[in-house]
Amino acid sequence: MRKSIPLLLLFASLLLAEPVISVRLPHDCTAQQVTVYAIDHDFVWRQAILPANETISIPAGEFQPPFTPLSIGQIQKIGAKDTETDEEIPLLEQAVLPDTEPQQVIQAEFRPRQPKVGQPFSFQFQLKHWPEKPFLPSKTDLTATITTPTGENVSLPAFYAEDFLFDPTPRERAKTLTPYAGYVFRATYTPVTAGKHTIAVQGTVDGERIEIPAQEFLVPPPSSREPYKGIIQVGKQNPLFFEYADGTPFRGLGLNVRSPFDTRYMEVFKSSHWKDEGFAMFRRLFPKFAQNGINVVEVWMCSWWLALEWTHNAPGYNGIGTYNQYHAWLLDEIFRMAEKYDIYIILVLNNHGKVSEQFDCEWPYNPYNKENPGGYLDKCQEYFSNPRAIEDSKNILRYIAARWGQQPHLLAWKLFTEIDLTGPNLNWYKTTNDHVTWHKEMAHCLRQNDPMQHPITTHWMLNYMRLNKPLAEIPELDFLTTDIYYQSGGTKGMFDLLYGSAKASAKWGKPLLITEYGGSSYGDHEYNMIRQVPLGIWTGYFRKMPLPPMYWWFAAVDEFNLYNHYAALRKFGSTEDRRPMENSSCDYPEQRLHAEILSAPNRLLVYLTDTDYALSNEQSFDCRTVPEGTITLPVKFNATVVEFWNPEDGSILSTEPITVENDEILLQLPAFQRAIALKIK
Repeated sequence: MRKSIPLLLLFASLLLAEPVISVRLPHDCTAQQVTVYAIDHDFVWRQAILPANETISIPAGEFQPPFTPLSIGQIQKIGAKDTETDEEIPLLEQAVLPDTEPQQVIQAEFRPRQPKVGQPFSFQFQLKHWPEKPFLPSKTDLTATITTPTGENVSLPAFYAEDFLFDPTPRERAKTLTPYAGYVFRATYTPVTAGKHTIAVQGTVDGERIEIPAQEFLVPPPSSREPYKGIIQVGKQNPLFFEYADGTPFRGLGLNVRSPFDTRYMEVFKSSHWKDEGFAMFRRLFPKFAQNGINVVEVWMCSWWLALEWTHNAPGYNGIGTYNQYHAWLLDEIFRMAEKYDIYIILVLNNHGKVSEQFDCEWPYNPYNKENPGGYLDKCQEYFSNPRAIEDSKNILRYIAARWGQQPHLLAWKLFTEIDLTGPNLNWYKTTNDHVTWHKEMAHCLRQNDPMQHPITTHWMLNYMRLNKPLAEIPELDFLTTDIYYQSGGTKGMFDLLYGSAKASAKWGKPLLITEYGGSSYGDHEYNMIRQVPLGIWTGYFRKMPLPPMYWWFAAVDEFNLYNHYAALRKFGSTEDRRPMENSSCDYPEQRLHAEILSAPNRLLVYLTDTDYALSNEQSFDCRTVPEGTITLPVKFNATVVEFWNPEDGSILSTEPITVENDEILLQLPAFQRAIALKIK
């Protein structure tokens, strides 16, 4: 019989092996069956039902749901009940005891069992002895080595993971996830070639040597209908655009879907009935996105949604160095859906509020703040310079790169949103190089731990004029991201910032992607906000940007069913390659029209807007019918036909013959409202 040890005294000396929970019942206990239960820090109820004995010992992994190395150290209460009567049984003793069996690898397997080229799969296993600190590289260091058919070796960190069951029905979002199947170590890999591969694992866990001999797996050739194009990268043909690794153009069209809920949305769109659905929202929206041509979303790892570290204020959070497995599993699922629906994710690793004392300030709750348990920083700006904070930041990046770096539907890592809002005041980022050095170090850490070498970026608020040279020019940033939020001028202000952003992109020689737009940073009236959805994406398509601007108020696109604008632009651009095209614009004052133009040696694309409508600040959708008329367009090739497109549904209105004379055509326009698009071939 094991010697019982008081529960609270044992936690400080808990060893590595899978623990056993032991309870001693009163001598006069009459129960035939006993339900032994435990409640952890996250208020998860775990239980096991056994025949009644004076002393009952249960391996932690046999509870339902099973314990994990993270939850076993967070037990708040152990108790027992008579299974038949549900009456509480007073315990004489309770303890968590270490197992003494030797270390071994158990339950090693591939998921899915048949890997495919271009699709991520995992090799996962458990250890008999549980890791004491599974996220600390100095304590847990496991590496999987993949040997490809060409003889190349790819090293991948094996990471700690827990799985969950999702139930969207509970009213409290924290109760939608139930721990499932304990824990595993997992190495994720995306094969890029067919043929025979091997995988071997070796390393140490708390000083114990772990080795899994090489195991073979076969990757069949990809279907000729679905060739693997590789990850998305900055273009080699034109560095202001994106393309796949095989050189084919990436035709992106996106929305900013940072988290399921935004209180400001309800303030701006006062007629809204939007509800916070949590993860269920992604399940509902991704099929709609795919159906309407939206194939890029931005997702934030923020404290209120998917961050891995924060203070002890929500399920799964336990300070610095403990990574929230609830959130990690949710992000796994978002990537699975992204793969299913062919949607690419810009993953934001930090939001500005966590290290800001000014806008959206979350510094008082940051686990690095010395006012919180385990914190050690006096000031928020020390996050960028304190050696301990830098090492802790690198540790979490290593974990993030290990868990999601092999995702082919990861478009890019974004190190920060609105980096210029971090620190104690609005101008701090201009007076120091700490954030520049930090970005260099973190980008280098990602490069070292991301074999697929996904692009890296960071983000500035408001517009391109906030870009600061010391940070924007560092080679570690593959592209730049900012907003187009006007401070005055309505939709005209949006157009001016959009044009300026395209010029700034050429200046820096890097793609500049607009990941937020729609009104000012505090919105505008509903009519302007809805009007700007098509105007922003269509006008952005005709500028030298890697993809059209990403609308911030994604809930409005769904709630007011504005998907038709995205579906129409997708149809219009489905066969076009913008990389070699030149952009220009012209105005027709008499007709009150504005034209955006993309030209190539054998084709011309045109987007014509009615400026009366586009530049209106009226709180109305009323618009005139632009009458039939003629315009001239420069055409320097032997064009013979023009297609007139409806930019609201993507239909071809008509196809007409044309004649080029003196590098110009006189074009007869049909009557239209708001906008019309043209393809001259």
